[in-house]
Amino acid sequence: MKQLYILLALLALCSCNQQKVISEAEYNDLIKELGWDQPDSLMTPEQLGIRQNTIQIAFTNTVVKNNEMRLTVDRDYFVKQGLPAICYDVIQFNYHTNNKVIKDLKKTEVGKMINIAEAFEEAKKEILNQK
Repeated sequence: MKQLYILLALLALCSCNQQKVISEAEYNDLIKELGWDQPDSLMTPEQLGIRQNTIQIAFTNTVVKNNEMRLTVDRDYFVKQGLPAICYDVIQFNYHTNNKVIKDLKKTEVGKMINIAEAFEEAKKEILNQK
């Protein structure tokens, strides 16, 4: 079950509000621009800080409703927290992708047994307590 929580935590670096979601190519470009395509050991303290703050904001401002992960804040909120607006786009893309995976998973017998909201809360506790 712990692997499921970790999987959902990774998926959480993703919400489908009523806004345009970037393409996979755009997502990959943003990940490179943020420096998140490299190991932690090669990232600058600034890149690590931006990633950690993005994760923090994503986990504390995400709700799971009808088995979909959604951000409760907008792009401006990210900027007001000192993060590049593209961090919002990255999270939105991830949530959009995750929600597709969750929808497919819920069609399986195993997926029907998983409480996505509960799994997300467990992953949230684990990730936010790793500081």
